[in-house]
Amino acid sequence: MSAGGCPKPGVDQEVNIVILGRPEVGLISGRVLFERGRGLIMEAREEADDDLTRGLSAIVVYAARSGVYSFRAKLSEIISKTRLYLVPTTEPRQMEKREYIRAILTMPAALINDFPDEETALDDVKLELSASGFRWFQSAPVNKGDKVWLRIDLPDDDGNLDLPARIVRVDTLESGSEVAGQFLAVDQQQQDALLRLVFKTSLNELGMQEDL
Repeated sequence: MSAGGCPKPGVDQEVNIVILGRPEVGLISGRVLFERGRGLIMEAREEADDDLTRGLSAIVVYAARSGVYSFRAKLSEIISKTRLYLVPTTEPRQMEKREYIRAILTMPAALINDFPDEETALDDVKLELSASGFRWFQSAPVNKGDKVWLRIDLPDDDGNLDLPARIVRVDTLESGSEVAGQFLAVDQQQQDALLRLVFKTSLNELGMQEDL
């Protein structure tokens, strides 16, 4: 289904839900289990906190059609520790790239020109990730316009994520080198994993983004 040209999350769609209205911003990741009437039943990856209550507002963010979309919703019912009923209060809209939630992480990663294989060494590096691209905060053997692969080692034993990208900027700064890239042809599963990683890292910032 779609609204105003924007796709709505269907059954099995991965979604990230930012719970608002509490002292600490909460994040729930999971998938759409059923479409029921005006709302969606979502199955969470982990059990919800005990202080989760009906009536709270939320922002639902998901990837579809190579874009990132969001809408506001109300937590209408807590069916179980892992199943929630959400009723949208706004229509979905595509987020602009400047709105994409991003996070700076230090994690095992590699930036190379060839597709990574089992022998690709991963080092702990500092990088910024968003749904649309990355910044690599150190030197790398790449030039503007190069097509590269960014491999990151996902936490919680979720394996490696191999993301094709094009280098859009290579800078040498007083503080060191910096490389920026834009992701290319990232599939749905990769984009879902990337969004989950970014959301988990940026929890403290999400509560300030009331205009999403």
